[in-house]
Amino acid sequence: TKEAVEYYKKYIDIDSDLKYHNQASSRLNEIEDNIYSMIEWANQKINYYNAIEALRAGQELDSVLVEISKCIEGSFSNYKSSGQLIKSKLNKLISLDKQINTLDANKDSVSNHDKIVLDSLYFVIGKIYQLDFMIYDSASYYYKKIIDN
Repeated sequence: TKEAVEYYKKYIDIDSDLKYHNQASSRLNEIEDNIYSMIEWANQKINYYNAIEALRAGQELDSVLVEISKCIEGSFSNYKSSGQLIKSKLNKLISLDKQINTLDANKDSVSNHDKIVLDSLYFVIGKIYQLDFMIYDSASYYYKKIIDN
């Protein structure tokens, strides 16, 4: 496609009064748009892969969120759509984690009600890891926290 762009540019530069100048210019724009779209799609794919690998490797959720945000830049694709769903789940996990940290801050005076709330939060986090991300060791970790609580 690089050669096609070069040939179309040469053709257009030869003589702007040629019979097919407008068609050639239009086709050149179409080719350049297609190239841009292919590059954008490839970048989304790479960023999506990097985000999923970071999540599976157990990196901090904020770091994974940065990677997935790169994936959802640009025009619509399956990677963007899936990335948006993952971003939503990551934001949910971050929110739940903050709630847990708030309740855990007072470990010495955790009431039975707070323990029930913590168990519910652990359960939801476990389900997200199990059902949405299929990361079973993380899911098991949070289910075990319910048992230990």
